[in-house]
Amino acid sequence: MAKEKVVEVEKIIEVEKIVEDVKPCEKCLESCKKCEEKDEKLCEFDKMKEQLLFNLNYVKESYDVLNRTVTGLQKTNSEREDALTMMNAVMMSKQKATNHYIEECAKLKQELETEKIENERIRRLLQSYFSSDYLIDRIYPTVAGFEAFQDDEKPKKKDTGKKQSVSYNKCPPPIWEGYSPRKPNEGQIKKAVNIKLKSDITNVGSVLTPYDCVTNVRRVESVNVRDRTHNNVLEP
Repeated sequence: MAKEKVVEVEKIIEVEKIVEDVKPCEKCLESCKKCEEKDEKLCEFDKMKEQLLFNLNYVKESYDVLNRTVTGLQKTNSEREDALTMMNAVMMSKQKATNHYIEECAKLKQELETEKIENERIRRLLQSYFSSDYLIDRIYPTVAGFEAFQDDEKPKKKDTGKKQSVSYNKCPPPIWEGYSPRKPNEGQIKKAVNIKLKSDITNVGSVLTPYDCVTNVRRVESVNVRDRTHNNVLEP
């Protein structure tokens, strides 16, 4: 028997579908004013947002710069305060030293005035040395005592029991026993003394020393002795 083949046949049925094209109305196609205003505001907000972001970044950078500047100024201010404190301490020490020197100068000035007064007193005292009476009455006893101290080694005279006579060659004649004082020869006394005082009173010590006083008095004494010897020779 012969085999039969079964063939399946697909049947395609096409159905046409009618689609209606609905066009919007002309009113809907027109944009409304409210929407336009909203869109404009959104655009403005976007621009403002971008501007604010830019300003924020600029402010951050400026704040960083300001912070660094403030930190540097604070550091500089601290250094200046330290330097000012040091300068005040140095100024106080120098002020104390200056006050000390001022006090020392005042003391030295006072001592100088005292020395000036003392030098003036000495100058006036030395000017009185021109008077022969002062030399004989004031200096001669001192010189005589000095010579007596130097003549301690001289041999002592033997005591003969006689009353020691007064030697008028060593002292002026007494006035109360009928003798009249002899007028001194002023020219010879000035020549013998020859005291020259300097006008500068600071070197008074170098003008007249005790040794000079002794020498001058000895010269005066020698002149007086020579005059008395000459007068004794001339008297009958």
